[in-house]
Amino acid sequence: MKIIIWTIFTAVMGFLAVFYNNEPLCMLTLLMGIMPIVSLIVLILRRITMRLKLSAEDMTVNFGEGIKAKLILYGLPLLSQPEFDCRIRIRNLLTDKESDMIVPIKRSFLSISSVTIANVVPDECGMVEISLSPSKLRDSLGLFSFRVFKKANSVSAVITVLPKITDIPVKISGSTANYFSNTEAYSTEKPGDDPSEVFDTREYRAGDSLRAIHWKQTARTGELVVKEFGLPIESSAAIIYNCTDNLSDCMNFITSLSLALLNEECPHKIYYKIKDEETHTFITKEDDLSAILPTLLSSKPQLADFDNIKEAFVCEVREGGRVLVNGDDVCDVFDKYMPIIEVKGAES
Repeated sequence: MKIIIWTIFTAVMGFLAVFYNNEPLCMLTLLMGIMPIVSLIVLILRRITMRLKLSAEDMTVNFGEGIKAKLILYGLPLLSQPEFDCRIRIRNLLTDKESDMIVPIKRSFLSISSVTIANVVPDECGMVEISLSPSKLRDSLGLFSFRVFKKANSVSAVITVLPKITDIPVKISGSTANYFSNTEAYSTEKPGDDPSEVFDTREYRAGDSLRAIHWKQTARTGELVVKEFGLPIESSAAIIYNCTDNLSDCMNFITSLSLALLNEECPHKIYYKIKDEETHTFITKEDDLSAILPTLLSSKPQLADFDNIKEAFVCEVREGGRVLVNGDDVCDVFDKYMPIIEVKGAES
Protein backbone atom coordinates (compact mmCIF):
# COMPACT_ATOMS: atom_id res chain seq x y z
CA MET A 1 0.00 0.00 0.00
CA LYS A 2 2.84 2.43 0.87
CA ILE A 3 4.58 1.85 -2.46
CA ILE A 4 1.30 2.57 -4.29
CA ILE A 5 0.81 5.83 -2.41
CA TRP A 6 4.46 6.75 -3.05
CA THR A 7 4.06 6.01 -6.79
CA ILE A 8 0.85 8.04 -7.09
CA PHE A 9 2.39 10.97 -5.21
CA THR A 10 5.52 10.86 -7.42
CA ALA A 11 3.38 10.74 -10.59
CA VAL A 12 1.36 13.77 -9.47
CA MET A 13 4.58 15.65 -8.67
CA GLY A 14 5.95 14.76 -12.12
CA PHE A 15 2.77 15.93 -13.85
CA LEU A 16 2.84 19.26 -12.02
CA ALA A 17 6.57 19.70 -12.74
CA VAL A 18 6.01 19.18 -16.49
CA PHE A 19 2.80 21.22 -16.58
CA TYR A 20 4.36 24.23 -14.89
CA ASN A 21 7.82 23.60 -16.34
CA ASN A 22 9.26 23.87 -12.84
CA GLU A 23 12.89 22.71 -12.81
CA PRO A 24 13.27 22.34 -8.97
CA LEU A 25 10.05 20.33 -8.93
CA CYS A 26 11.41 18.15 -11.73
CA MET A 27 14.58 17.48 -9.72
CA LEU A 28 12.48 16.59 -6.65
CA THR A 29 10.33 14.24 -8.74
CA LEU A 30 13.45 12.55 -10.13
CA LEU A 31 14.83 12.14 -6.61
CA MET A 32 11.55 10.63 -5.39
CA GLY A 33 11.67 8.17 -8.26
CA ILE A 34 15.26 7.12 -7.58
CA MET A 35 14.99 6.82 -3.77
CA PRO A 36 12.77 3.65 -3.74
CA ILE A 37 15.13 1.94 -6.21
CA VAL A 38 18.20 2.73 -4.10
CA SER A 39 16.35 1.73 -0.93
CA LEU A 40 15.36 -1.62 -2.51
CA ILE A 41 18.94 -2.34 -3.64
CA VAL A 42 20.29 -1.60 -0.15
CA LEU A 43 17.59 -3.83 1.37
CA ILE A 44 18.53 -6.71 -0.96
CA LEU A 45 22.21 -6.34 -0.02
CA ARG A 46 21.31 -6.31 3.67
CA ARG A 47 19.16 -9.40 3.25
CA ILE A 48 21.91 -11.28 1.40
CA THR A 49 24.73 -10.37 3.79
CA MET A 50 22.88 -10.31 7.12
CA ARG A 51 23.19 -13.33 9.43
CA LEU A 52 21.70 -13.89 12.85
CA LYS A 53 23.00 -16.36 15.42
CA LEU A 54 21.14 -17.28 18.60
CA SER A 55 22.97 -19.09 21.42
CA ALA A 56 22.38 -19.83 25.11
CA GLU A 57 24.94 -19.00 27.80
CA ASP A 58 23.78 -21.68 30.29
CA MET A 59 22.44 -25.03 29.09
CA THR A 60 20.94 -25.86 32.51
CA VAL A 61 19.00 -23.45 34.73
CA ASN A 62 17.10 -23.86 37.97
CA PHE A 63 13.35 -23.38 38.12
CA GLY A 64 12.50 -19.67 38.28
CA GLU A 65 15.84 -18.54 36.86
CA GLY A 66 15.96 -16.64 33.60
CA ILE A 67 17.40 -18.12 30.43
CA LYS A 68 20.33 -16.02 29.25
CA ALA A 69 20.76 -16.03 25.50
CA LYS A 70 22.71 -13.91 23.05
CA LEU A 71 21.57 -12.76 19.64
CA ILE A 72 24.44 -11.82 17.32
CA LEU A 73 23.90 -9.91 14.07
CA TYR A 74 26.47 -10.12 11.28
CA GLY A 75 26.49 -7.80 8.25
CA LEU A 76 28.57 -5.67 5.89
CA PRO A 77 30.40 -2.81 7.60
CA LEU A 78 29.56 -0.44 4.71
CA LEU A 79 25.82 -0.85 5.28
CA SER A 80 24.20 0.26 8.48
CA GLN A 81 22.23 -2.58 10.06
CA PRO A 82 18.52 -1.72 10.04
CA GLU A 83 16.33 -1.42 13.08
CA PHE A 84 13.82 -4.26 13.15
CA ASP A 85 12.06 -6.67 15.49
CA CYS A 86 13.43 -10.21 15.66
CA ARG A 87 10.98 -12.93 16.63
CA ILE A 88 12.19 -15.78 18.90
CA ARG A 89 10.15 -18.90 19.55
CA ILE A 90 10.32 -20.74 22.87
CA ARG A 91 8.97 -24.31 23.09
CA ASN A 92 8.79 -26.64 26.08
CA LEU A 93 9.29 -30.25 24.92
CA LEU A 94 7.65 -31.65 28.07
CA THR A 95 4.41 -29.64 28.05
CA ASP A 96 4.49 -28.73 24.34
CA LYS A 97 3.80 -25.14 25.29
CA GLU A 98 4.96 -22.51 22.80
CA SER A 99 5.39 -18.77 23.06
CA ASP A 100 6.99 -16.01 21.02
CA MET A 101 8.95 -13.01 22.14
CA ILE A 102 10.01 -9.95 20.19
CA VAL A 103 13.59 -8.70 20.50
CA PRO A 104 14.15 -5.22 19.06
CA ILE A 105 17.38 -4.87 17.06
CA LYS A 106 18.67 -1.31 17.15
CA ARG A 107 20.31 0.38 14.18
CA SER A 108 24.05 -0.20 14.13
CA PHE A 109 26.94 0.83 11.87
CA LEU A 110 29.10 -2.08 13.09
CA SER A 111 29.62 -5.26 11.09
CA ILE A 112 28.90 -7.32 14.23
CA SER A 113 26.46 -6.32 16.93
CA SER A 114 24.91 -8.36 19.73
CA VAL A 115 21.90 -8.26 22.01
CA THR A 116 21.76 -10.10 25.34
CA ILE A 117 18.39 -11.62 26.17
CA ALA A 118 17.89 -12.18 29.90
CA ASN A 119 14.17 -11.76 30.49
CA VAL A 120 13.02 -15.25 29.46
CA VAL A 121 11.81 -16.90 32.69
CA PRO A 122 10.01 -20.22 32.03
CA ASP A 123 7.11 -20.91 34.38
CA GLU A 124 7.39 -24.69 33.85
CA CYS A 125 10.20 -27.21 34.06
CA GLY A 126 11.26 -29.21 31.02
CA MET A 127 13.63 -29.17 28.07
CA VAL A 128 13.16 -25.79 26.41
CA GLU A 129 14.01 -25.12 22.77
CA ILE A 130 14.77 -21.59 21.64
CA SER A 131 14.81 -20.85 17.92
CA LEU A 132 14.60 -17.99 15.45
CA SER A 133 11.20 -17.51 13.84
CA PRO A 134 10.64 -15.79 10.48
CA SER A 135 10.78 -12.00 10.82
CA LYS A 136 10.34 -9.15 8.36
CA LEU A 137 13.22 -6.89 7.37
CA ARG A 138 12.09 -3.53 5.98
CA ASP A 139 13.91 -0.87 4.02
CA SER A 140 14.63 2.61 5.38
CA LEU A 141 11.58 4.13 3.62
CA GLY A 142 9.25 1.38 4.82
CA LEU A 143 8.19 0.57 1.24
CA PHE A 144 9.62 -2.95 0.86
CA SER A 145 10.12 -5.91 3.15
CA PHE A 146 11.80 -9.30 2.97
CA ARG A 147 11.24 -12.35 5.08
CA VAL A 148 14.29 -13.27 7.13
CA PHE A 149 15.09 -16.90 8.04
CA LYS A 150 13.45 -19.12 5.45
CA LYS A 151 14.28 -22.15 7.60
CA ALA A 152 11.65 -21.41 10.19
CA ASN A 153 12.04 -22.70 13.73
CA SER A 154 15.51 -24.19 13.27
CA VAL A 155 16.55 -25.04 16.80
CA SER A 156 19.37 -22.86 18.08
CA ALA A 157 19.69 -24.24 21.62
CA VAL A 158 18.04 -26.66 24.04
CA ILE A 159 18.08 -25.62 27.70
CA THR A 160 17.19 -27.85 30.64
CA VAL A 161 14.91 -26.12 33.15
CA LEU A 162 15.21 -28.22 36.31
CA PRO A 163 12.12 -29.08 38.38
CA LYS A 164 11.15 -26.94 41.34
CA ILE A 165 12.25 -28.66 44.55
CA THR A 166 9.88 -28.46 47.51
CA ASP A 167 10.10 -29.96 50.98
CA ILE A 168 8.14 -33.22 51.15
CA PRO A 169 8.20 -34.72 54.65
CA VAL A 170 8.66 -38.50 54.60
CA LYS A 171 8.71 -41.02 57.42
CA ILE A 172 10.40 -44.39 56.88
CA SER A 173 8.72 -47.21 58.79
CA GLY A 174 10.51 -50.30 60.06
CA SER A 175 8.55 -52.62 57.79
CA THR A 176 9.85 -50.80 54.74
CA ALA A 177 13.41 -50.46 56.00
CA ASN A 178 13.56 -54.22 56.61
CA TYR A 179 11.82 -55.12 53.34
CA PHE A 180 13.86 -57.36 51.03
CA SER A 181 13.29 -58.22 47.39
CA ASN A 182 15.46 -59.61 44.61
CA THR A 183 18.16 -56.97 44.25
CA GLU A 184 19.51 -55.75 40.95
CA ALA A 185 22.18 -53.35 42.20
CA TYR A 186 25.12 -53.29 44.58
CA SER A 187 26.63 -50.38 46.44
CA THR A 188 29.69 -48.76 44.88
CA GLU A 189 30.60 -47.05 48.17
CA LYS A 190 30.21 -49.65 50.93
CA PRO A 191 31.22 -53.31 51.19
CA GLY A 192 28.80 -56.00 52.36
CA ASP A 193 28.59 -59.74 52.84
CA ASP A 194 27.09 -61.00 49.59
CA PRO A 195 29.63 -63.49 48.15
CA SER A 196 28.00 -63.35 44.70
CA GLU A 197 29.41 -59.85 44.10
CA VAL A 198 32.98 -58.67 44.80
CA PHE A 199 33.22 -55.05 46.01
CA ASP A 200 37.03 -54.77 46.27
CA THR A 201 40.18 -56.51 47.46
CA ARG A 202 42.55 -55.64 50.30
CA GLU A 203 45.41 -57.05 52.36
CA TYR A 204 44.69 -59.89 54.78
CA ARG A 205 43.97 -58.87 58.38
CA ALA A 206 43.92 -61.06 61.48
CA GLY A 207 40.48 -62.57 61.89
CA ASP A 208 39.58 -62.60 58.17
CA SER A 209 37.92 -65.79 56.97
CA LEU A 210 40.07 -68.11 54.86
CA ARG A 211 37.12 -68.40 52.46
CA ALA A 212 37.57 -64.72 51.58
CA ILE A 213 41.16 -65.15 50.37
CA HIS A 214 41.65 -64.18 46.74
CA TRP A 215 44.01 -67.01 45.74
CA LYS A 216 44.87 -65.72 42.26
CA GLN A 217 45.95 -62.29 43.47
CA THR A 218 47.72 -63.87 46.45
CA ALA A 219 49.75 -66.06 44.08
CA ARG A 220 50.50 -63.10 41.82
CA THR A 221 51.55 -60.64 44.55
CA GLY A 222 53.08 -63.09 47.02
CA GLU A 223 50.99 -61.59 49.85
CA LEU A 224 47.66 -62.67 51.28
CA VAL A 225 44.81 -60.75 49.60
CA VAL A 226 41.15 -61.09 50.61
CA LYS A 227 37.92 -60.20 48.86
CA GLU A 228 35.44 -57.63 50.15
CA PHE A 229 32.00 -58.77 49.14
CA GLY A 230 29.24 -56.60 47.71
CA LEU A 231 26.48 -54.84 49.63
CA PRO A 232 23.10 -55.45 47.95
CA ILE A 233 20.96 -52.37 47.51
CA GLU A 234 17.32 -53.25 48.06
CA SER A 235 14.49 -51.25 46.50
CA SER A 236 11.67 -50.99 49.02
CA ALA A 237 9.91 -47.98 47.45
CA ALA A 238 8.55 -47.14 44.02
CA ILE A 239 7.40 -43.91 42.40
CA ILE A 240 5.10 -44.28 39.40
CA TYR A 241 4.96 -41.49 36.84
CA ASN A 242 1.55 -42.27 35.34
CA CYS A 243 -0.07 -39.10 34.04
CA THR A 244 -0.35 -37.09 30.83
CA ASP A 245 -1.42 -33.68 32.14
CA ASN A 246 0.00 -31.09 34.54
CA LEU A 247 3.37 -32.58 33.66
CA SER A 248 5.51 -29.77 35.03
CA ASP A 249 3.85 -29.92 38.47
CA CYS A 250 4.02 -33.72 38.46
CA MET A 251 7.74 -33.66 37.66
CA ASN A 252 8.28 -31.13 40.46
CA PHE A 253 6.61 -33.52 42.90
CA ILE A 254 8.35 -36.68 41.66
CA THR A 255 11.78 -35.08 41.78
CA SER A 256 11.17 -33.62 45.24
CA LEU A 257 9.89 -36.96 46.58
CA SER A 258 12.86 -38.82 45.08
CA LEU A 259 15.30 -36.44 46.75
CA ALA A 260 13.41 -36.74 50.05
CA LEU A 261 13.72 -40.55 49.90
CA LEU A 262 17.43 -40.28 49.13
CA ASN A 263 17.90 -37.99 52.12
CA GLU A 264 16.42 -40.77 54.26
CA GLU A 265 18.79 -43.30 52.60
CA CYS A 266 15.87 -45.07 50.95
CA PRO A 267 16.77 -46.43 47.48
CA HIS A 268 13.79 -46.57 45.17
CA LYS A 269 12.68 -47.05 41.59
CA ILE A 270 10.92 -44.61 39.28
CA TYR A 271 8.54 -46.31 36.86
CA TYR A 272 7.42 -44.62 33.64
CA LYS A 273 6.33 -45.32 30.08
CA ILE A 274 7.80 -43.20 27.28
CA LYS A 275 7.68 -43.85 23.52
CA ASP A 276 5.67 -47.04 24.02
CA GLU A 277 8.33 -48.49 26.31
CA GLU A 278 7.45 -49.31 29.91
CA THR A 279 10.59 -49.16 32.04
CA HIS A 280 12.05 -48.08 35.37
CA THR A 281 15.24 -46.61 36.79
CA PHE A 282 16.90 -47.62 40.04
CA ILE A 283 17.69 -44.50 42.11
CA THR A 284 20.40 -45.00 44.74
CA LYS A 285 22.04 -41.55 44.63
CA GLU A 286 21.42 -38.08 43.21
CA ASP A 287 23.54 -38.87 40.15
CA ASP A 288 21.04 -41.57 39.16
CA LEU A 289 18.21 -39.04 39.33
CA SER A 290 20.20 -36.46 37.37
CA ALA A 291 20.90 -39.05 34.68
CA ILE A 292 17.23 -39.72 33.89
CA LEU A 293 15.96 -36.13 34.20
CA PRO A 294 16.79 -35.24 30.56
CA THR A 295 14.64 -38.18 29.42
CA LEU A 296 11.75 -37.36 31.75
CA LEU A 297 11.87 -33.64 30.95
CA SER A 298 11.95 -34.00 27.17
CA SER A 299 9.25 -36.59 26.47
CA LYS A 300 5.58 -36.89 27.27
CA PRO A 301 4.79 -39.97 29.37
CA GLN A 302 2.13 -42.50 28.49
CA LEU A 303 -0.39 -44.21 30.73
CA ALA A 304 0.36 -47.82 31.73
CA ASP A 305 -0.82 -50.50 34.20
CA PHE A 306 2.58 -51.24 35.82
CA ASP A 307 1.44 -54.67 37.05
CA ASN A 308 4.88 -56.09 37.94
CA ILE A 309 5.75 -53.74 40.80
CA LYS A 310 6.98 -55.65 43.89
CA GLU A 311 8.03 -52.79 46.16
CA ALA A 312 6.39 -52.50 49.57
CA PHE A 313 5.77 -48.76 49.22
CA VAL A 314 4.21 -47.45 46.02
CA CYS A 315 3.54 -43.78 45.34
CA GLU A 316 1.69 -43.18 42.08
CA VAL A 317 1.16 -39.80 40.42
CA ARG A 318 -1.99 -40.04 38.31
CA GLU A 319 -4.06 -37.89 35.98
CA GLY A 320 -5.04 -34.53 37.37
CA GLY A 321 -1.98 -34.53 39.62
CA ARG A 322 -3.51 -36.90 42.19
CA VAL A 323 -1.05 -38.72 44.46
CA LEU A 324 -1.88 -42.25 45.62
CA VAL A 325 0.16 -44.03 48.29
CA ASN A 326 -0.37 -47.79 48.29
CA GLY A 327 -3.73 -47.19 46.64
CA ASP A 328 -4.93 -44.45 49.03
CA ASP A 329 -5.55 -40.93 47.71
CA VAL A 330 -3.47 -38.70 50.01
CA CYS A 331 -2.91 -35.37 48.22
CA ASP A 332 -2.23 -33.79 44.87
CA VAL A 333 0.89 -32.26 43.37
CA PHE A 334 -0.47 -28.71 43.68
CA ASP A 335 -0.72 -28.74 47.49
CA LYS A 336 1.29 -25.91 49.00
CA TYR A 337 1.85 -27.82 52.23
CA MET A 338 2.43 -31.52 51.72
CA PRO A 339 1.25 -34.02 54.33
CA ILE A 340 3.75 -36.40 55.90
CA ILE A 341 4.14 -39.31 53.51
CA GLU A 342 4.75 -42.43 55.54
CA VAL A 343 6.89 -44.87 53.59
CA LYS A 344 5.60 -48.19 54.79
CA GLY A 345 4.75 -51.55 53.37
CA ALA A 346 1.29 -52.41 52.16
CA GLU A 347 1.00 -54.97 54.94
CA SER A 348 1.68 -52.38 57.69
